[in-house]
Amino acid sequence: MKNRSQTRVVLITAFILAVVLPAVGFSSSQQTVRVESSFVQVDAMVTDKNGNRIRGLKSENFQVIEDNKSQKITAVDYCDVHEHGTDDVANPVSISLNEANDADTLRQIGAGHRLIVFFFDRSTMRPEDISRSVNAARAFVKDQMTPADLITIAVYGTQLEVKADLTNNRETIDQTLESLIPGKSSKSKNAKNSMDDSVSVQNGISNVETSLDAAKSLADLLGQIPGRKSVMHFTNGLLQRGIGNDAALNAATGAANRNNVSFFEVDARALVTICGETPCGSAAAVMRQQAELADSRTTLFTLAKDTNGEVFTDLNDFRPIFKTVMEESTGYYLLTYDPTNKKKDGTYRAVEIKLANVAGGRIVFRRGYYAPRN
Repeated sequence: MKNRSQTRVVLITAFILAVVLPAVGFSSSQQTVRVESSFVQVDAMVTDKNGNRIRGLKSENFQVIEDNKSQKITAVDYCDVHEHGTDDVANPVSISLNEANDADTLRQIGAGHRLIVFFFDRSTMRPEDISRSVNAARAFVKDQMTPADLITIAVYGTQLEVKADLTNNRETIDQTLESLIPGKSSKSKNAKNSMDDSVSVQNGISNVETSLDAAKSLADLLGQIPGRKSVMHFTNGLLQRGIGNDAALNAATGAANRNNVSFFEVDARALVTICGETPCGSAAAVMRQQAELADSRTTLFTLAKDTNGEVFTDLNDFRPIFKTVMEESTGYYLLTYDPTNKKKDGTYRAVEIKLANVAGGRIVFRRGYYAPRN
């Protein structure tokens, strides 16, 4: 890999559809960037009947169909950390979201690393749930993280904050995570902004629209980096309230799919017991609590399903979640095509990918995206 001797690699690629941060409050040193391109990228995982990755496929082995029309594939890249980046490195790698540089080197780095985001939605979480989630992330960094894992940390309270660059520097990541534990006032040496601790939490549930706006902003920001980005979204649920929820959810999933971002939704409440914290005095109370719990998770299931991610609920041990994210982010194809439909009308574009001359092959891919809107 080029420039391995550099301790910091500061890069942004112009190979995205569009990056437009919405009106949700965003705190960082980066400037809003708008980059126009007609190309679409879709990540897809191809396995045999036993679940083993199939490597070495070319453009002629794929057919991309958008809204029932065949599309011309312009590039096929295989991203695999087993081939790149698994050996320890003397100088940690960092990718800044704030500055632009060599896009070709960035593509090489992305092809050989897993790109993972720890996203803590503090607007929905109680202090004990924040601590549980942060400590689980710190344990992953200590015991499971490899040099092939580039991690950044984002927080949403009243505004979206990116706390550090994407990096495989364990010390930087751990210090940043430690600063998020309630009661901790220390800042990591790579922290971008201090966390706003004035968020009011009401029953662990926030306004779903603003949380989804933050998720959309994060997906748009990550679109600057090629390859699949896996966002571990820690929340206490997103209760479905407000007439704008569907539009906000569509906007979040659309941004995620345009920018090859998958949301892995983690219910930070761990194992939830009905009639636990709030005793039930009747059968009606039991049913009400069950309905509220299911409602708080509906948006999480939709956000994960529509972005090719997963949902994790009722787990006291978060370690299997990190393992799943690592496995899902290893060994995938990044297909690039120039869509025949150039309209920027915000409509949904259904995507289908078929395999050609791949005996026994199975493929998992994103089913579509929302086009950008002028």
